[in-house]
Amino acid sequence: MKRKQGYFLLSEWVVIDQETFMLLTQKETNYQRIILSAQLLYLSKRCRVFQLRRMQRADGELLLDMFLQLSPETLQKRFMRPYFHFNEETAREHVSRLWIAKAEKEYIVLATIQGGTREQVIGVGELLYSGNPTGPADIGLLVRDDYQREGVGTKLVQDLAQAASARGITHWKADTEAGNTAVWKLARKLGNLYKSNTSFGQTEMFGTF
Repeated sequence: MKRKQGYFLLSEWVVIDQETFMLLTQKETNYQRIILSAQLLYLSKRCRVFQLRRMQRADGELLLDMFLQLSPETLQKRFMRPYFHFNEETAREHVSRLWIAKAEKEYIVLATIQGGTREQVIGVGELLYSGNPTGPADIGLLVRDDYQREGVGTKLVQDLAQAASARGITHWKADTEAGNTAVWKLARKLGNLYKSNTSFGQTEMFGTF
């Protein structure tokens, strides 16, 4: 990978963040054609390349692979169910639930990497909305253990916020374990966190985008 005039060039890909992308596409630049035609990629805090894209019907096996790799700690933080774990049957059920939700009123974004000859899913962001712009949209986030604390969750949250804005959604709601500081930090990146309720070890957060 080499750096040229402020951009990281990785073979035919341009590795920049969303803010830089928006600035560059509004300016005349020798690299504009490359940036506009390239797939937008990101660098994690450990300089590992990943991308964000919408979930597709063919992603079932990729999601299944990710779910079966998640630790009990990560699953408990996401689903708030003690001793919860995925086996192949329950993981497939969750993949089906995601697709059904997407077909109804849910925006789902995936963070993926190119692992050898096959794409791998390392994160999932969910925006579930009722169709009523004044009602809060439910936010869900899940990042594979080996990519946590690398900025993947932040990019997923930023993408969900943009999707909400495009749909006229102004309020969000998220549930998490009480004391999950990582989720609190990500929640504040969604916008204004104006209320939270904690009961029986679980916290419900409310905010605006």
